[in-house]
Amino acid sequence: MTPKENLLALLQGKKQDAFVNEWEPYGNVFDPLMGATLTAKPGEYVTDPWGMTVYWGENEPGVMPIINDETKVLKDITEWKKYVHAPELAKMELDWSGAKEQAEQIRSQGKLVMSLMATGLFEQSHYLMGFENIRPISV
Repeated sequence: MTPKENLLALLQGKKQDAFVNEWEPYGNVFDPLMGATLTAKPGEYVTDPWGMTVYWGENEPGVMPIINDETKVLKDITEWKKYVHAPELAKMELDWSGAKEQAEQIRSQGKLVMSLMATGLFEQSHYLMGFENIRPISV
């Protein structure tokens, strides 16, 4: 069985030949949406489409949010609709042709296609309001 077949068998509750090694059954497509929303540039402070100030230091592996009283987007989580404004994706001109070509190439190799979104819910939350403000709310 290929890594893809082993993974699908596992997900379907069927017998596999081997354990799947993490990312082995996948190929990664560069998603133009990620390129449009992650606008950081090495060595520069940038306000991204979410209104967050981010900085990507020279020789650093990635972007860090710069959060203080002036730059914090989400000032009161109980009024998040007042502060958080998602980018208008429908108004973005995105070229998907490269992603489609990459996806076809990955499929031709017998792999599953995926795309990375670097900021999940947790990361997006601390980018919007600061890491120290991310905590469970008591009910």
